[in-house]
Amino acid sequence: MNRPTSLLSVALFLVSGLAACDGKVSTLPTEDSGTGFDPDDGGSDGTDGTDGTDGSDGSDGSDGSDGTDGGTDGTDGGGTDGSDGGSDGGGTSGGGEDVDGVYTGTFEGYFATTDGSLADNCSGPITVDVNSASAIDILSNATCTWVGLMALIEPTSSLTFEGNLYDGGSVGGEVNIPVMSATLNATWSGVVGGGSIDGAYSGSGDIGLGMIVDFGGSFRASM
Repeated sequence: MNRPTSLLSVALFLVSGLAACDGKVSTLPTEDSGTGFDPDDGGSDGTDGTDGTDGSDGSDGSDGSDGTDGGTDGTDGGGTDGSDGGSDGGGTSGGGEDVDGVYTGTFEGYFATTDGSLADNCSGPITVDVNSASAIDILSNATCTWVGLMALIEPTSSLTFEGNLYDGGSVGGEVNIPVMSATLNATWSGVVGGGSIDGAYSGSGDIGLGMIVDFGGSFRASM
C-alpha cells in the first residue's frame, strides 16, 4: 500500500506553501503603524470644499424722473357770455315793432243767466291806448249797447280794460263790466302788432236778484 507516501506528500506541500507566504503576511500594516490606514474606514475622508463667496447685492436702480404734465390748462372754450337777448319788450312786439299808439275799433259782448231766464248781446265802439312809458301799458274804454230785453233795464254798459305788454306781442289784463247793480270782472288776453290789437275774455258772476250769468266779449282795433 502507498497511503503513507501520499500523506507525506501532502504534508510537504503544506509546509512549502506556508514558507512561501511568510514574507507577505508580515508586511500587512497594523492599526498603530502610523500609515493612516484604518481598516474600518472605507478610505480617507475627503477635504471639505470651501464655502462659495456670497454674490454681491445688485445696486438699486435709480428712480425714473417724474413725467412732465400733459400740457397747459386749456383756455375756457365757452367764449364770452352772450349778451342779453334784448331789452324788455315794453313798447315793442316780439319782432321789435313799436306798438305804442291809439287804436280804435269795435267791441261785441254777450251774457245769459244760467237758468235761461235772460240773455242778450251788445256791441259798440272801443278805443285802446297803448303806452309802454306809463304805469299801465294798455287802457281801453268800450260802450256796449244792448239789443234785447236788457235794453229795457239798462240800455248801455261801459266796459274798462287794463293790461300789459308781454314778450312775443302778447297782451292781457283785466276787464270790468258794470251790469245792473253789479260789476262783473274777468281776465282778457290778446295780441298786438302789425298796426292792430285784438282781445277776448269770458267768465261768470252774480248780477243780483239771485241771477248768475255767463258772459264774454271780444274786440279788434287798429291805428
